[in-house]
Amino acid sequence: MDSRDRRLLLWACVLVGEAPCMATVFVTHYWQLLLTRSLTGVAVGGAAPLIYSILSDLYPPSERALVTTVVVIATGAGAGIGQACLRVGVKGRG
Repeated sequence: MDSRDRRLLLWACVLVGEAPCMATVFVTHYWQLLLTRSLTGVAVGGAAPLIYSILSDLYPPSERALVTTVVVIATGAGAGIGQACLRVGVKGRG
């Protein structure tokens, strides 16, 4: 039995991760950027295992491999699309 509600832990990870992510708008020094992005990374690192754990509760064993595959592909695709959008945005400014 879990000692904590995983949904609340996931919510906390999202909150802890998004606050410094939004704070990057206000940084003026490199150390501030490093700190805010590091905090976001720690929160994402905490959220990933929770997501897979919650998925295992939501889907029967016969469907877990497919659902996990979809989440992993979507995560990678999101990172790739985000970097492509950044590249286009930076090119447009230069």
